[in-house]
Amino acid sequence: MFRYLARAAKHATGLHRPGPLMPVRTDDILLGSYPMSADIRTTFLIANVLFPNAEIGYRNLHKFALDSQLTVKRNFDRAVRPRLIQSHATFDPRYRRVIYVVRDPRDIALAQYYDAARPRRLDASSISEFMERFLSGDLNRFTGTWAENVGSWVAARANHPGFLLVRYEDMLSDAAGEMARVSAFAGLEMGRERIELAVKRSSADNPQDTDKRSSLAKASRNDSGSVRAVAAGEWRTALPELLVARIEAKWGNLMARLGYELVTSQSGNSPESGLIGQLAPQGLRKPQVAKAAVSDSPAPFLRRKRSSGLRRMIKTAERVLGHTNPGRHLEVFDDDLFLVSFPKSGNTWTRFLIANLLHPEEPANFSNIDRLIPESEELTRNELRRVPRPRIMKSHEYFDPRFRKVVYIVRDPRDVAVSQFHFYRKRRRIDDAFPIEQFVKLFVAGQTSDYGSWGDNVATWLAARQNSSDFLLVKYEELLAQTVSGLAQIASFLGVETTPALVAQAVERSSADRMRKLESQKATASVTKNTRQDIPFVRAASSGGWKKSLPESAVADLETAWGPLMQWLGYEPAVIRPTTNVSREPITHQN
Repeated sequence: MFRYLARAAKHATGLHRPGPLMPVRTDDILLGSYPMSADIRTTFLIANVLFPNAEIGYRNLHKFALDSQLTVKRNFDRAVRPRLIQSHATFDPRYRRVIYVVRDPRDIALAQYYDAARPRRLDASSISEFMERFLSGDLNRFTGTWAENVGSWVAARANHPGFLLVRYEDMLSDAAGEMARVSAFAGLEMGRERIELAVKRSSADNPQDTDKRSSLAKASRNDSGSVRAVAAGEWRTALPELLVARIEAKWGNLMARLGYELVTSQSGNSPESGLIGQLAPQGLRKPQVAKAAVSDSPAPFLRRKRSSGLRRMIKTAERVLGHTNPGRHLEVFDDDLFLVSFPKSGNTWTRFLIANLLHPEEPANFSNIDRLIPESEELTRNELRRVPRPRIMKSHEYFDPRFRKVVYIVRDPRDVAVSQFHFYRKRRRIDDAFPIEQFVKLFVAGQTSDYGSWGDNVATWLAARQNSSDFLLVKYEELLAQTVSGLAQIASFLGVETTPALVAQAVERSSADRMRKLESQKATASVTKNTRQDIPFVRAASSGGWKKSLPESAVADLETAWGPLMQWLGYEPAVIRPTTNVSREPITHQN
C-alpha cells in the first residue's frame, strides 16, 4: 500500500517520469538516435544552436535537452519552448519535428561492446557472443535493433518536411555545416558567425566550461570505470572481418542508402532495392533544408476534452492501481503473438477467424471476442495480466520492437479511408454531413488515429520486420479471395495444429453475413459498444469499394501521399502516374 501511495504522490506533484505517456506539444523537437549514435558533444551542439542566447553548460544541459525516459513531468512542464527532447525509441508519430542522428552500425557495435564489457583488449569469442545480441536487438527490447530503429524512422518520415537526418560522421567533419542545416530546419536565422560560436561553445576544449570539458574527458577515458569513446571508423581496425561481414550482410542496403561504405562481399542488395529505396528514391540526406512546418492540432471532432483537476486525480489513482490501459507501457512476454494492423484493415474479421479456429467449442461473437482474442489497447493492466499465456492479442500499434511474433494485416488505404469514415459516423465522432474529402485530408495527415497515419503504421512494420521469419504479412484482399488457404497459412505461422474441417468451420462461422447477424444481437465488444445502431460495424466486407465512394480529388490525395508504398504492396494507383521500376525485392536489413 505504501508503494501505491508513494507512486500516487509522485504523480500528483509531477515528480514521476511519464515516459511514452508524456504529452507532446506541436512545437516540440525530438532529438532521436539509436543508443551510442551520438555523444554528449552532439547534444551540446544542437542545444547551443537551438538556444543561441542561453549559457548552456554541463550542469544545466538537462534543462534544455530533456530526456524522454529520465526527465520528470514537472521539468517537462517548466522547460523552455520549443522543448528539445532526447529519445532512443523507435518511431513515434506524435512528434512532428524530428532531428534524427544516425551513425555507422559497425562503430555503434564497437561502442556498445566497450560500454557493456569495458575490456582492455578485444577478445574474439566474447565480442562474437555480444554481436549475436546486438544483431538480434536483445540488448534493449525498447530500442530494437539498429536497423529497426533507423528503418522505422526513415520509412515513415524520409519525405516528411519535419524530418532532418544528420549523420554523426558529418558532424565530426563539418560541425558548422551540419549545424547550419539544423538552424534552417528549426527556422532560426543564424549567420555563419553565430553558428561557429555555437560550435565553439560545444567544443571539449572550450575553457569557459570546465564542467562540460571534464565530462567529455571522463567519457573518453579507457579504464574499468568509464566508457571508452569510439572514433569514427575505428571498426576498420578493431572489429574482426567476420563480424563486419555479418553486420553488412544483415543491414547492407540500409547502410548503403545512408552513405556508409560496404567493404565485404556479404553486403546484400544495392541501395535502390527494397522498401527504403522505394520510399526515398532521391536519397535520405536533404542538401537544402527549409523550416519544418509545425502541423495544426488535431481536428476538433478528434481532439480529446481537457480533463478537470479532479478527473486527472482519479485517472492517476486508476493508473497507479492498474485500472487503466497501459498503452505503449504494455508488458510484453516472449511468447506473445500479435495480430496487428492499422484500424479498419480487417483485423476484427481476422480475429474472428482465429478465435473460431482455436475455440471450435465456443463460436466467437461480439460478446465473447474480447475474451477469446483480447485487444491490447482496450483491456486494463490488471486484466492483461490475467490473460492466459501464450497470449494472442489484437493491436493497432505502429512498430513496437518488443512484439516478437506478428501477423500484420494490410489493406488498400483507399478502402481503409472509406471504412474509417463510416466507422467514425457510427461512433458519433463526425456527423453525416461531414465531407469525405475533408476526412481524407485528415486521414492522410494522421489526425484520425492514435496510431499514426496508414503510411506511418504500415511502413514502420514493413521496414523493420518484412524479412523476418517471425513476421507474416497478410493482405486483406488476398485473405478475402482465398480465405481457407489464408487462414491455414496463419494457423501454420502461429503454430496451431488444425484440420481442413476445422478451418472450413472457422471460415463459415466468420462470414460477413454471420457477423452481421451477431452484431444485431446482444453485442458488448469494445468495437460496437455505445455506438449508433443504424450504421453497421460489419459493412460491405469487400475490396475496391473506394471506386464508388471516393471523389477523384480524395483518391489523388491518398495516392500522392503513399503512391510508392502502395505500389510496393501491389495497390496500383488510379489517378496519379505510377512510379516506374518499383522493385519488390525483399529488404535485407531485418532480423
